[in-house]
Amino acid sequence: MHTQLNSKQEGKKFRILSLCGGGINGAIAAGILKTVEETLHVKTADHFDLIVGTSTGGLLGLGLAMGIPAVSLNDFYHSRGEKIFPPSADSLWGRAKSLFYSKYSADGLKRELQSVFQDRLLGDCRVPVVIPAYNLSENKVQMFKTRHHNRFEIDYKIAAWKIARATSAAPTYLPACREISETQLIDGGVFANNPIMVGITEALGVFGIPADNIEILSLGTTKAVRHHRRHLDAAGLALWGPRIASLYSDAQYSVSMAQAMLLVGKDHILHIDPDVAEDEFRLDRYQADRHQSLAADCARHNIPEIRVRFFSSPAIIGRNALQNPIGELSHAA
Repeated sequence: MHTQLNSKQEGKKFRILSLCGGGINGAIAAGILKTVEETLHVKTADHFDLIVGTSTGGLLGLGLAMGIPAVSLNDFYHSRGEKIFPPSADSLWGRAKSLFYSKYSADGLKRELQSVFQDRLLGDCRVPVVIPAYNLSENKVQMFKTRHHNRFEIDYKIAAWKIARATSAAPTYLPACREISETQLIDGGVFANNPIMVGITEALGVFGIPADNIEILSLGTTKAVRHHRRHLDAAGLALWGPRIASLYSDAQYSVSMAQAMLLVGKDHILHIDPDVAEDEFRLDRYQADRHQSLAADCARHNIPEIRVRFFSSPAIIGRNALQNPIGELSHAA
């Protein structure tokens, strides 16, 4: 039950926008897309056939897919970051409390997400979307999908802010999300912080797009250059500490990119993810000057290629996949 491309669409690239997790560092991806939209006078949703995003990337992807300008989403990080991650959590009492409870309440994030998305549903997206979360209630992956296939009959009716809340419920930072049918949902970053393979899997398995017809713009949220010293060779939990979580995340990120390059070819992927010093950026601390300058630098260096590869023509399927879900197209063929 794959989509049918017409003669004008054959041979054109199926474009995927993949947005990584990374907390407040999503400001870098938002800043890049803000510059792209303002420079090229475009809307991101008009130029991609599929958007996938995890955690902060899920929030950003949902907004873009609904046609919210990237400048507004960029402002979300700038003006609301401290309401979601209040600095008081870094006080002595806050650090002590975080040993036993989530570092932050979900109230700030919930309030700000509701302000951005209001009463919009996932079904209000203008382009197909896949947002990963993890279902702790059943110990399984959960993918929230727009109705781009007629099998997907539930998710598009869910409030967008609830899906954004679920995909960004990072363990130890924020409580699990219980707003969707009381299911215990946490951050999709526990298995797909880099969601590029989520996008490729959807393109191949649901849309039936040939691998060599896929073109991907992948935006990261900084890549810390880590140096693992020899004392970790036989280290226990006390010495590894938080580094072990970073190691798992880095490994998952790396293998996802390697698999993606193997499946579609490295020439079909533009991955933008600036290298930074270890501990220069945190998931929960917004640094206005540093975030904005890094985003501007990435945009300046990459916008000529971004223009040619992703914004020179409209998406080949895009909104049509939502107006005519794949199963319906197949039955009509």
